[in-house]
Amino acid sequence: MKKYLNLVVQEKTPLEGDVYQLILSDPTGNLLPSFRPGAHIEVKTPHGLYRHYSLIGAGNAPHTYELGIKRMVNGRGGSMEMVDELLVGQEIQVSLPENFFALEKADEYLFIAGGIGITPILSMLEHLHEIGHDHYHLIYCTRTLDQTPYLNQLKNMLKPEQLTLHHDEGSLSNQIDFWPFLAQPKDGLIYCCGPSAMMEDIRGMTGHWEEGTVRFEDFGSSQTKPPLSAEDNSPFEVKHATSGHTYQIPANQTILESLREQGISLPSSCESGTCGTCLVKLVEGEADHRDFILDQARQQSEILICISRSKSTVLVLDW
Repeated sequence: MKKYLNLVVQEKTPLEGDVYQLILSDPTGNLLPSFRPGAHIEVKTPHGLYRHYSLIGAGNAPHTYELGIKRMVNGRGGSMEMVDELLVGQEIQVSLPENFFALEKADEYLFIAGGIGITPILSMLEHLHEIGHDHYHLIYCTRTLDQTPYLNQLKNMLKPEQLTLHHDEGSLSNQIDFWPFLAQPKDGLIYCCGPSAMMEDIRGMTGHWEEGTVRFEDFGSSQTKPPLSAEDNSPFEVKHATSGHTYQIPANQTILESLREQGISLPSSCESGTCGTCLVKLVEGEADHRDFILDQARQQSEILICISRSKSTVLVLDW
């Protein structure tokens, strides 16, 4: 089970592009757990949703955690709660830092960021700048110049030749062509974070790069989620091991969606099988695991209900 810290909102500052900077600290003034570039924390929003946000800044025994949160009007509500309802001085629960997007040593790097996807990469660039490693290039894509958060901070760290800025002005016909940067594989690493469409473009253009050299952080995007239809899936039954209650899961809904509709509210975040928030115990039955988290050993006793299904007519789960 994850351990959560009670932190206080020390500052909340609007930045460019509907992005807000949140500074969190320990209410007693203690140092916070350390983290490495690329790390994130899970935050419990004012109404009990769970969302993941990358950590910015130095991670060696920090006094504060810095987050950059994009207020997404058409999102699933978590960012609007964080921006609109969270007040300076208010306490919130956050997990210990986790890192599935860690900056590893390489001779050179290509960083690709789209919008708020700059946040984990900003931490990486700050680290490289601090240790004097300058063999890297950043491609930073936003809608407009005035919707480009952290730009001044980046310009203070990067030389002009290390930064490619692109603003699409909201037009599909004005998207950047990544191919000139990706056509020739190099002895280095690529780190990419941004909208799902941009990340899919990068995936499609880097198939000729050596395996493991292209790294992605998707901020819970759903591009990996398979289509749900009666043709692809079969209905089944979920039995709650503790209470004995049973729940019918139709072909066109996930376990999580169906349970939610039937009045069972369970923690979730990405809903695409990439974060692990919706993990529950698998007691009996044969699961159809579709996530990107669990290894074979864990699949015997755990399941991510946001995306995985059942091969048997009944799954016995506990939560």
